[in-house]
Amino acid sequence: MSETKSNSSSSSSSSPSVDYGTTVPKPAGTKMPTSGSSNSSEPESKSSSVQIHSIKLWSINIDTLGDAPKLKGSDSYHYDDWKKELQLWASSKGVSKIIFKPVTETWSDAKVWFSSYHINEKLMWELYITVHERVYGTIGRSIYEAMGTDITDAIQIDQKTVDQLNKGEGKEINFLENNSNYLWRKIQDTFEKKAGNATIQCFDELINLHWDDKLNPLQFKQKFDSLLHRLNNIQNDEIKPGQKLSEGTKFAIVAKSIPRRYDAIVQTVISTSSNPTIDQLFSALQRHYDSSGHQYKRHNQTKDSALEFTSSPTSSSSSS
Repeated sequence: MSETKSNSSSSSSSSPSVDYGTTVPKPAGTKMPTSGSSNSSEPESKSSSVQIHSIKLWSINIDTLGDAPKLKGSDSYHYDDWKKELQLWASSKGVSKIIFKPVTETWSDAKVWFSSYHINEKLMWELYITVHERVYGTIGRSIYEAMGTDITDAIQIDQKTVDQLNKGEGKEINFLENNSNYLWRKIQDTFEKKAGNATIQCFDELINLHWDDKLNPLQFKQKFDSLLHRLNNIQNDEIKPGQKLSEGTKFAIVAKSIPRRYDAIVQTVISTSSNPTIDQLFSALQRHYDSSGHQYKRHNQTKDSALEFTSSPTSSSSSS
């Protein structure tokens, strides 16, 4: 009995702590992680047991994972902001590996971590996927407002397909549903398409950009900036040295997109600057818009629609 206490005391500095839950017998002669609830007056069978539900993978406290940042829109602009916030949140909660690294890698690391508890691999796997399930659910909730359940529904189908194929591969290969890394890669694939297809789609939207009379110049500029932001942030799209989308090219795209009735404004901007920019063009359009009788009011509900414009009864004829 005294030898067991000595072993327990000597392992406290090297083994992760445990403090509650169902117990499993500890093999004789092995070191036991320290338990804050151990009592020397308890029977030998209890004092030499590992309390399972208190074993924390990489010291992750799954009870604090409910405050993940929310994805506020289904466009790339909101996604880029959310991705940065998610990375910071994951680091602060100690779940970066679980989210951003594949299961084949983190499961191997987890087995090494759990080895100090002297539990069997089946129990290791149950504890490991418990963390995945909690992180998976937290991320699923964080994207629900913007994306609904489309991605998680697709993952359920993927899981059923894998189960039906029954390839006989390791459990970590067939683990898709409740796999937080698989969920992350699905979200990533939705927004970060392959460079070739993404560039074609984005450039096609830029080339076919047309003035929308429902939008004021500021809102139209936000739409244009959003397309540029997508183009500039396409993953793995190489820009060779000395090559870029110039300000003149941007100016040409916008000038091509607006109605012919604004030709005089475009020509005025061109004639007053040797290197006209889209900022100069949008400023001129906004001045014309404001002078034609439009009124605006501050709109505080969303970050994107910073201003909401309405027209006076006589403004439509004057703006044309």
